[in-house]
Parts: sequence; C-alpha cells; structure tokens
Amino acid sequence: MIKWTVMIVGILLICAGCGHQEVIVDSGTHEGSILKVNPDETEIYVALDKERVLELYFTETTTVSRGEAKATFEDLEKGQSVRVQVERREQEMVPLRVTILN
Repeated sequence: MIKWTVMIVGILLICAGCGHQEVIVDSGTHEGSILKVNPDETEIYVALDKERVLELYFTETTTVSRGEAKATFEDLEKGQSVRVQVERREQEMVPLRVTILN
C-alpha cells in the first residue's frame, strides 16, 4: 500500500511540473506568442517561453497596435507574436500596451 501511495504522489508531482505556469514578472516589455484569447473576460494568455505564461486582463486604458497602426482586442488571435508592456500591481500583471508583431 505504501508503494502505491509513493508512486501516485510521484506521478502527481511529475505531472504538476509539466506544461505552462502562469507567472508574475517585473514591470516592463516582454515578447511572446498568444496561447489563448478570451473575449468574454477581455483576457489573453501570452507564452514567454516553454514554461512561463502571462495571464493578462485588459483594462479600459490598454492599447493594442499592429506596428504603428491602431488595432483592437478583436484583432488578437491565438499564435500571434506580440510585445506586451506590462505593469506589475501587487499580484497581478496589467497590460498597458500590446503590439502585434506579425
């Protein structure tokens, strides 16, 4: 019985380490690709690398652009490369600007 318990706990720990982890980063500019767009929450998930993901809820002042041209939240799509300027506020990341790179 103890062997099974140890094996199950080990498997759970291994699985917990797999995949993406939502992170809090320092204020600044970061580049990545959009993993998910959630229009209902006006939210996007941006993968910075294979392990770190930013969960970004848009505010009324968040701006979106494609190069120098203005864009809207509706222009954001899964898989796009983006540059995000974020501000860290306690335990959340607030997107100030999202620039579509491709």
